[in-house]
Amino acid sequence: MGVDRLLAAANYANCLFMTTIPPYEFVTPRLRLRAGEAMDADSLFENYTSSREASIYLQRKPHASVKDTQSMLEAWGQKSWNIDGRFAWVISEDKNGEAIGLVLLITRG
Repeated sequence: MGVDRLLAAANYANCLFMTTIPPYEFVTPRLRLRAGEAMDADSLFENYTSSREASIYLQRKPHASVKDTQSMLEAWGQKSWNIDGRFAWVISEDKNGEAIGLVLLITRG
């Protein structure tokens, strides 16, 4: 799935928010974006949030521990969906479901 498709999905979610909250899940032939859950913390930490390289262009530093990732998922994931206009979709390959990345949508300042 190319960046253009991810951007299209984010645009779709943003347009959707005008009338309703974003969907919990987007599915493509290869990837699945779904609301983050506590069970994703270990693989997300290992594959993404602890990576210095993945954090270079982000406004956050690499997570120092799995607890940092767990806290982020609790604040932005499925349990907190639509509480404060912040949404976190975990990116996973459809075949194994392991979290390999994250897409964040912030709808309110």
